[in-house]
Amino acid sequence: MYKDFAVLAITLLTIALILAGIRVRKYNLPYLYFLSAVVISALIFTDPSLVGDKLVSYMHPLFVPVLFLIGPGIYGSVLNIEDRRKPWHIIHYLPFIIGYIILLLHWYLDYEHYIYSIETARQLNFLESMTFFPFSDGFILLSYPIYTAGYLVFTLIKLKSLRAEAKQYVLPFALLIHCPVIFDIVHGFVKGYSLIIADFKMQRYFMIGIVLVVFWDVVIVKPLNPKKLLEEKSKRETRSFTYPTRHIGYSSPILIAIEDWIIDSKIDLSTLLQNKDFFIHNSSFSKIEWDTFFRDTNTNWNYLKRFIRIGRVLLLIKQGYLDDKSIDLLSKEVGYKSRASLYLAFETICGYSLTEHH
Repeated sequence: MYKDFAVLAITLLTIALILAGIRVRKYNLPYLYFLSAVVISALIFTDPSLVGDKLVSYMHPLFVPVLFLIGPGIYGSVLNIEDRRKPWHIIHYLPFIIGYIILLLHWYLDYEHYIYSIETARQLNFLESMTFFPFSDGFILLSYPIYTAGYLVFTLIKLKSLRAEAKQYVLPFALLIHCPVIFDIVHGFVKGYSLIIADFKMQRYFMIGIVLVVFWDVVIVKPLNPKKLLEEKSKRETRSFTYPTRHIGYSSPILIAIEDWIIDSKIDLSTLLQNKDFFIHNSSFSKIEWDTFFRDTNTNWNYLKRFIRIGRVLLLIKQGYLDDKSIDLLSKEVGYKSRASLYLAFETICGYSLTEHH
């Protein structure tokens, strides 16, 4: 029964990788990095007696740096395509790159010690083998679950900042709560005994949940296609942002003034829109003219405040304000005390959410 379970788990992960390769390979390579590393991890650690020991004897140490793609892969899969194309993004893959550089230098500078370390590791003596000199192979293997857990936390934080759908949290959250078990499995693989669950079969049974979640994520959720997101963004940007009027062709000097208030960055909206009387007093129009304008457009003072602020928000986003600043700072910039007020006003004025737009 256990053997059937192990084969089923690896089969499901392999099918998930193939499906992902078909569905997302053109637009989300980090997701494929993540899945490929997960499959390799499953082959090595699912059951050493079935597969793992043999793979180690053939693949060690080449598979080890690949394990450090799981965390950066899932984190990179939730980033937009612009962020992934930035030069600094490569920093997330440095452990993977440095791992192979260390192997190359070790092989070149001390070939005899390199071969000795490999032979020692292939006898499953990871505590004494130092293929990744000056670190023991055991240290490297035990650090990978911890490293992955850190990236899963970063992924959840990133999803929260993007106000992602609830289903997108499931995979990183499920992986994170399974990290202690993964560490225990690796600990047993490296040192021969476990810290949490003594029965190695029970350890693996615990992992069926994450296998099913990974499969579900590939089939049901899958990363969003950046091209579709850009198309949706383009459609939103083509929507005219104009003040609502009752009659086609309605014109008023006030409409021109509203555009000026939105565009002029020197105007502090917190001060300008602090209250209706102050605003009218400091505008070029009388109270009667404003009352006429509100009647003709079927709007009011509250709508006008929101319209000017959201107009400034759209302008700042287009100018790249959120590239290096937060939503909270944007809220304060246009006169809102909280991001919640900004989100509500944006959807009221634009008819779609700020998360969609951004």
